Amino acid sequence: MSSILYLKHNDIDQKKWDECILNSVNGNIYAWSWYLNLACPEWEALVCENYETVMPLPVRKKYGISYIYQPYFMQQLGVFSTNGLSPDILQKFIEALPTNIKFADYNLNFHNQPDGNKIKFIQNTTYHLDLISDYPVLIRNYTENTRRNIRKSEQHKILISKGMQVNTLIKFKQKTAPGKMEEQEYDKLRQIVSKSIMKGAGEIYGAYTETNELCAAAFFAFSHQYSYMLVAASSEAGKDLSAMFLLVNTFIREHSGKNITLDFEGSNIAGIARFFAGFGAMPVYYYKLRFNHLPFYIKWIKK
Repeated sequence: MSSILYLKHNDIDQKKWDECILNSVNGNIYAWSWYLNLACPEWEALVCENYETVMPLPVRKKYGISYIYQPYFMQQLGVFSTNGLSPDILQKFIEALPTNIKFADYNLNFHNQPDGNKIKFIQNTTYHLDLISDYPVLIRNYTENTRRNIRKSEQHKILISKGMQVNTLIKFKQKTAPGKMEEQEYDKLRQIVSKSIMKGAGEIYGAYTETNELCAAAFFAFSHQYSYMLVAASSEAGKDLSAMFLLVNTFIREHSGKNITLDFEGSNIAGIARFFAGFGAMPVYYYKLRFNHLPFYIKWIKK
């Protein structure tokens, strides 16, 4: 393997970068330059062999100290390669991180299998569902609880439709989100959703009550034969009426028989994981790189 170069944002050849992501054995939607530009402007990178192997680095500074963080709406980054991957290649990229980066909280992609004997990693879980089978085959793998909740939603005449305006989705997400996120992050999400749809690589699904009240919504983005459930939101009415069960079931039915894997984007939370597993989705593990080389007198820890 040739030398690994550390590039500042303005030095990255984004055309060559995207050619790498397009042809990578493990490319994903988060690694496209347009997605990185929206989610973490001024991202930096490690690049090897004329962009045949790359690693995006979302870098910020605090008190003059550089650190790597995991941006919102980007579940997995790490090393991407057109030549195949190994724990040794991953280790070389980690060792090539610039010494001025003193802290990292950074998710690798699920193809990056680290050598745990050298650096400690934290295991995370997402859920994948292959949609290549016909719908009658897929639904046989649903749990009885999932089927029951779909019937409940149908009995309450929940209507699923597509074509919702992006701003409607974002406002609904803001209204129903359990935690508070800064307005600028919602602006980034709005741009990501809009750009995906503009590229023909995104769909918004909405669930409406019998009185035409929006009660659940989700955004699915497509890349590299995957569909990513980037946004999911339910109101209290939507939860009571099991609207998200019907919404996801509708997406699965409409995309069944296609060479697509649905990535539910999580979760380590048991209740959410059960929801995903209820559709027959299987757990897939990816790892978080976390280190703290901050001076002892600096107490902040970026999460």
